[in-house]
Amino acid sequence: MACRPARECLEASRWAAVEGAEVAVLESIEELRDAAERLAGCGYKLFLSLIGVDEPEKNTIRLTYTAACPDDPSLVAGVEVEVPRDRPVAPSLREVWPGIDLQEREVHEMLGVMFIGQPDLRHLLLPPDWPRGVYPLRKDFRVSEEGFLYAPGATAQPRGKRAP
Repeated sequence: MACRPARECLEASRWAAVEGAEVAVLESIEELRDAAERLAGCGYKLFLSLIGVDEPEKNTIRLTYTAACPDDPSLVAGVEVEVPRDRPVAPSLREVWPGIDLQEREVHEMLGVMFIGQPDLRHLLLPPDWPRGVYPLRKDFRVSEEGFLYAPGATAQPRGKRAP
């Protein structure tokens, strides 16, 4: 099945170009599953990436999903949505794009986004004893020169030193 242009598949008030992909910028998280299903229905079935970006100045985490057309991988489309930083929740899209599992796990452990419907949110890259609620790709995450983990609100401090 040849892919149709993304703009024929989705209605969006705003579009962006992200690394060669035409990306629909969604107004709310409630639109995400439907938009992903529409893209897959238009032939964009080859999941490529899920990118999460912490934007503390807007108090959001931006999620950008991209998929390609298997018949012509140069055709890339996607959707982008923001979730609140203090309650980052999004639906899992594993039923739309089965290849998304590992990337949802990575965004969960690095940014703290909870993917509802994702049955396996175990750590993928961090050690199993990593502290809960500490997300290394959030912009308020700090590591001292000694490699000591510091997160806002943490009570443990390295001996003899105070974290910034």
